[in-house]
Amino acid sequence: MTLDRPAALARSLAGLIGRHRLFSALLVAAAALRVVVQISYRPALLFYGDSIAYLANAAHLDPESIRPAGYPAFLRAVLAVHDLAVVPAVQHVFGLVTGGLVYALIRRLGGGPAAGSIAAAPVLFDAYDLNLEQHVLSEPLFTLLVVTALVVLLWRSRPSPAACVATGILLAVAALTRSVGVALIAPALAFAIVRGGLVRTLALAVAFAAPLAGYATWYSTVPHGSFALTGRDGYFLYGRVADFATCSGMHLSPVDRKVLCDPRPPADRPSPNYYVWHQWSIHHYRRFPHTPSRRNAILESFALGVIHRQPLAYAETVLGDMAHYASFRHSTGPLDESITQWQFHVDGHESPRALTRLVFEVQSWGGSVGGWHTGRRLLADYQRVFYTPGTLLAIAVLLALAAAAVGGTGAGRGLRAETLTLAAAGVLLPLTAAMTSMFDFRYLFPALALLPAAGVLGATTLAARARALRPAGPGPVAPGPGLTRGR
Repeated sequence: MTLDRPAALARSLAGLIGRHRLFSALLVAAAALRVVVQISYRPALLFYGDSIAYLANAAHLDPESIRPAGYPAFLRAVLAVHDLAVVPAVQHVFGLVTGGLVYALIRRLGGGPAAGSIAAAPVLFDAYDLNLEQHVLSEPLFTLLVVTALVVLLWRSRPSPAACVATGILLAVAALTRSVGVALIAPALAFAIVRGGLVRTLALAVAFAAPLAGYATWYSTVPHGSFALTGRDGYFLYGRVADFATCSGMHLSPVDRKVLCDPRPPADRPSPNYYVWHQWSIHHYRRFPHTPSRRNAILESFALGVIHRQPLAYAETVLGDMAHYASFRHSTGPLDESITQWQFHVDGHESPRALTRLVFEVQSWGGSVGGWHTGRRLLADYQRVFYTPGTLLAIAVLLALAAAAVGGTGAGRGLRAETLTLAAAGVLLPLTAAMTSMFDFRYLFPALALLPAAGVLGATTLAARARALRPAGPGPVAPGPGLTRGR
């Protein structure tokens, strides 16, 4: 009996691969790509600001003012093996699992092998996504948590109470990994209202709110903390408006006006990043005779006042960023966070400063610095071709909206809510960043796991609707494949 068990498992695995041959081949290719990335940029890639802060917080694991502590907690756990290379290795596995979840969801909702593989392809093969997985950054974990939450929620036509609770908890953990995840509760609750009813919606809401309230309580106990997830929302929102804000007519004290109002005309002002992180924040914000939390409140109040007085300028800025995300090529201008950070470099690192810091982190966390030069060159060439144009993501959103609009009756009707939930979640991620912070292609990459799936569902629904409206020919006609939910 013991000897039969491995043989039975092998037969089961072979049968599973046989039923999903196309996706299995893609998964093997995607895994091979990640092996090349792992050995070419050893032990990991660092984003000079966030990666270092994450690692520093992993050492003492306290709630800090800029970012929630979810990702540092993950780092603390995986770095128990004392090798920095384990972080991207685990994150590459996250990327593969995320692709598998997207494929499984599309198949569950009635899509065929090709539809599921197309939906999963961007998160499996996008070169910028591969680059992010190699970084010590929160996006791979955040994306996996979000996709898992939505798969649990959308798996059945009417989610169970347990599924709603699990979704709420997963979304809360995602929000504690990247605070932008808070926005995703909106489409999740909307789906629960439409499909689950009041009790399930309340279960989801409570399961989401309870972990966040617990974390906010913890954050309120640290020096200068408050009942919140972070203490720098005002800084980021101020940076969002500072490059177009006009202070004329605003009631400000002389000190506030001197600190908050850039005297240069908007056309001559720097990027939002400058106002949050660079000379402006270093030399100007310290003139406020206040605690950090009070300073954050002043910045937030000023930013909200600017938005209220200049809504068109604010809307133009946000929509401009969204249009930039929808551009075909990944390119950045002088006022953007440079795209070069998320590109593979043949020399291994974007700057000597990053290499110096990597050596320091390896001394602290373990590992060795090195790489495979040929692999770096191959990956740099690969990235010039294999990435997901923003235009395709915009088309995916349009397909989802069109399917929801014309779904009508029959096969397409049953998946309106699923399609719109995926599309809304995918759009909210970069939109929330554009509304509250700044433009950075990094904020778009988690949407690669959501918008293609929404587009595939939309396209398949439209095709099913077109078949349903096609006049029947003479004689009996065999029913065509429709988009139906699996049981």
